[in-house]
Parts: sequence; structure tokens; C-alpha cells
Amino acid sequence: MDDRRPSSRSSDYRADPGIDSSRERDRRHAPFLRSLSWAASGVAEATRRERNLRIHWTVAYLVLAAGLFLDFLISDWLWVTLAISLVVMAELINTAVEAAVDFAGTRPDPAARLAKDAAAGAVLVASFFSLIVAGLVIGARNPDPSLFFYRAAGRPWLATVLAVGLVGMVIWACRGGGGDGKKC
Repeated sequence: MDDRRPSSRSSDYRADPGIDSSRERDRRHAPFLRSLSWAASGVAEATRRERNLRIHWTVAYLVLAAGLFLDFLISDWLWVTLAISLVVMAELINTAVEAAVDFAGTRPDPAARLAKDAAAGAVLVASFFSLIVAGLVIGARNPDPSLFFYRAAGRPWLATVLAVGLVGMVIWACRGGGGDGKKC
């Protein structure tokens, strides 16, 4: 086993490709719901640790809230959810690449820097795509921005729920998701 790897995680990695750890055997033969649980745990942990992912979730909340006020069509919802999904997937992949590179590397390396920068670039491209989609969809549904506030005034219960949710999301995004006192 490589000395750079922590001993508490040694069961997650195989030193010899011919030897299976019990955890790997369990993962290969795990029931579908347990696999979903591990995937959800990965999303939750990445969200807890990564400030940028929390910011992406907050922006997604804002766009989805705008969709409720602007009465998006089905095609609008499809484009918006595609854009949100791409950004979140890119951020999760970026997080995985950064964690793997940090775990494997002991010294600065140009290839490691390239891997991390390229993964971050994927997030940037996905974010630009989502901005374009949001701009086109929201702009097409709401050519006059003041109409947004008129629609909100007509639905005070929805405006209240969304405002409370937005404040909660901003606090959550800035404090680290775990209430540990970290600032943005």
C-alpha cells in the first residue's frame, strides 16, 4: 500500500488488482437503493465541503423560483433543468478531480495543475451555458422586468415562501452548510 494514502481509507483502495477488499465486493453487489444512497451521500458531502457548489445550488433555487413566478412552459423547464444539471455535474466532477489530484500528489506538478484547471474550466463552460439559457428563457417569458414584481404581488404566499427560502439558502451557502461559522 502506498504510504501517502491514509490508513483509515486503505479499504477503499486496492494495493493489488487481484485482491478484492470486502467493501469493494459489497459495492459491486450492492442493492440499487444502497448505491443511490452512496451517490446521494457524495452529493451531500461535496455540497457541504464546496462553497462554489453551494453557490450553484442557491442560483439554481433563484432560477427555479423565477420559473414559478413567470409560469415557465414545459420547454422552459426542460432547458433550465438541463442547465442546472450540467453545472452541478461539472462542479461534482471538478470536486472529484481536485480531491483525487490532491490525494495522489505530494508535490506541485504541471499535469496535476492542468487536470485541476481543466476541471474548473468545465464548470466555467457549463456556468456560461446556464447563464445563456436563463437569460433566454427568463427574457422570453418576461420582456418587462417590472411584470415580475406584479406577479409576485399577486401571489403573496408564494413570495413569502420563496423569500424565506432564499434567505435560508444564502445563509447556508455562506456559512458552509454545516453552521460551522465559516464566512463566504
